[in-house]
Amino acid sequence: MQPGLYDKNDNLIKSWDDLLSLGLDIGKDYSSTLTDSENKCPYFILSNFKNAYKLVLPENISGIGNFAFYKCSLSEIVLNENLTAIGYGSFSSSKIKSVTIPKNVKSIFGEACAKCSNLEEIIIEAPIKNIHDYTFENCENLKNIVLPNTIKIIGSRAFGNCVSLKNINLPESLEEIGINAFSYCKNLEKIEIPEKVKEIRKYTFYNCSHLKEILLPKNLEYIKQEAFSKCYNLEKIFIPKKVVIIDKSAFEDCEMLSEINVSADNKNLASLNGVLFSNDFKYLIKYPPAKTDKTYTVPDLVETLVERAFKDVYSLEKINLPKKLNYIENSCFYECKNLKNIILPDGIPILHDLTFKGCRSLEEIILSKNLKHICDFVFADCYNLKKITIPDSVKRISPNALMINGIKEIHISKKWAEENNFFVKMYDSLIKIEKSLDDVIDEGKSFKEINNLYKNDLIK
Repeated sequence: MQPGLYDKNDNLIKSWDDLLSLGLDIGKDYSSTLTDSENKCPYFILSNFKNAYKLVLPENISGIGNFAFYKCSLSEIVLNENLTAIGYGSFSSSKIKSVTIPKNVKSIFGEACAKCSNLEEIIIEAPIKNIHDYTFENCENLKNIVLPNTIKIIGSRAFGNCVSLKNINLPESLEEIGINAFSYCKNLEKIEIPEKVKEIRKYTFYNCSHLKEILLPKNLEYIKQEAFSKCYNLEKIFIPKKVVIIDKSAFEDCEMLSEINVSADNKNLASLNGVLFSNDFKYLIKYPPAKTDKTYTVPDLVETLVERAFKDVYSLEKINLPKKLNYIENSCFYECKNLKNIILPDGIPILHDLTFKGCRSLEEIILSKNLKHICDFVFADCYNLKKITIPDSVKRISPNALMINGIKEIHISKKWAEENNFFVKMYDSLIKIEKSLDDVIDEGKSFKEINNLYKNDLIK
């Protein structure tokens, strides 16, 4: 087929020479003249032919300039075998349906096919090493990708928001996957990450909401922030032996996750009954939100509950905490909607922000006797928590600490009330003063009055 412009039935509309006479130049850099009709951008020249469907390039074309086919309405552009370079944004926002990158192409620059809403298939025959940042981002109809076994790097957002993509075979040559590389690929169902990849960067598979199966490589060492966050259909994951660090938010909002298993040979991490721990069991890192147990006893060796460790766990009604526990990071029990009661061991000195926020079924909590500080919004949206007793050990309560929607009584001792008069004034209508037996005897209370105080938990 000779070079030129064709309609859908392969009828020649304009020869290549005719197009050149009109000023068509696809090797030029159009970065600064995208909307300048006087500079004869290809978009303005080609848009004059209403029935134009396909453009066939001549063999003497060696490079396509930056944004050369930006917003072009053609459905097909046949690239020539002598092509060696495809410029930045060269086909971005165009209407092309498929593209085959010839074997002699040495480089494809960033955003080359970004926002090509009609693009369904990409075949890369060229032995390129990099897919640059944003190259195929927002190709909403992309369904099929063929990558060469020479690719070493997939850049940031390279396939971001390719919402129709269900499968992609990553080549064995791949060593690095960029931030957000596959984020919002909502129909991606399975991914097998090649063995040379050592790090899953932040947001790499963020909001791949239909992703059900992930096969991690044996040489993987790091899983960064929200790498698999909002993978709502992910049910289980196996962590290989070389993984050193899993960020606390790596599996955030994976609401169907019921099992996290770790290789027995891993020296940094461990799992027990599908729960993720540090290898020495001093840190509980992640309790899968879809585990169905109603009661869970944290192992005796655990000293720290990591931030958001129990976030969004919906089956647990009771959690038994070990005596050695001395630190609970913020948002630890965030939105544990069915948690009804919990006793904090005496080693807990501080309740960080949002620790129990959204625990809507929480009816009873016994605070640590050595608690020193209650931070902001610790009990926010705990609608069924009607009563709370503040230990005498508490030295500081942040301004929004007791924003509890359903609270009716805040119990404090007479001694604590005297030392924290400002707090008593702030919550005056909710305050119930608890007294010691010596206090009520000194006041001359009768046996009947003392007995009533005991019944109402107003004597410590």
